[in-house]
Order: sequence, then C-alpha cells, then structure tokens
Amino acid sequence: MIGEDGTIYEAGSGRKRQVVGCDSQKEQDYIAQISEMQATIDNYYAKLVELGVIQPPKTAEEIARDAAAEQLKIVQEQARQQSEINSNLLAAIASLKREIGGLRRGNDGVGVEPCKYEHGQAGAGAGKVTGAGSRRNSASKKDAAGDSGEPIG
Repeated sequence: MIGEDGTIYEAGSGRKRQVVGCDSQKEQDYIAQISEMQATIDNYYAKLVELGVIQPPKTAEEIARDAAAEQLKIVQEQARQQSEINSNLLAAIASLKREIGGLRRGNDGVGVEPCKYEHGQAGAGAGKVTGAGSRRNSASKKDAAGDSGEPIG
C-alpha cells in the first residue's frame, strides 16, 4: 500500500504499518538531502584540515616520498659512521707505522731495549738473542729447538 507521502507500506491488517520502500519522487528527495549533507560534511572537514585540527590521510605519493626521505637519513647516518670508522682505522694504521718504524730503528718508543745479537762468537753462545725486544726471535728459536728453551747453535 502507498501512502500519500510516497511511502510504501506492507499490506497487512495490523495497526502498526511496516515501511518497506518509497516511490521514485521520495527517493529523489532523499538523494538530494544526502547530497546536501555530504556537501556540509566536506565543508566541515576542509575547515578542520585548514585549522590544523585534523590531518588528512597521506596519498601514496606522500607515503613513498616520506619513506624515501627516511631511507636517505639512514644511509647518510651509515655513511657518517663508516667515515668515522675509516678515520679511526687510518689513525690506527699511522700509529702502527710509527711504532714499526721505531722498532726498525731499534727504538720502539716504549723504553724496551732493542734486540742484540752476539756476533762473531763461536761455541754454545753463538747466535744467542738477548734483550727484551727479542721475544719473537727467542720464541721462534724455542719452537725450532723443540721447546727445550736451549739456544740453536
């Protein structure tokens, strides 16, 4: 059954009528009202964004741009750290070169007496290494002598 206002009711014999639809004119009126409400909502939303009360969702391009900027920051930080590591390594290499140079000249810069070889001696003491700077030489000779600790000769 269709009422005078364009509402369609369920045909029944009860006191309370159940609404089941509307005619096309009433449907057009509802669509117009919905469009007006949507325009009002859009205006309020734009005003809230303009005032900074809410932030609009980011577009895919903005998300990609933000991700790229974040990755760039990470890469720059890693490059800075790598540069710092390289500087520290170069300083360590320079320090080691100075220390090696001092050892080659017979002075390691830390008060250790240089290696002294006893040359020209025949017998048991020939080729014996003395001095605190001779640890490496005496260790290799010790190994070559079968760990007995006796000089090779």
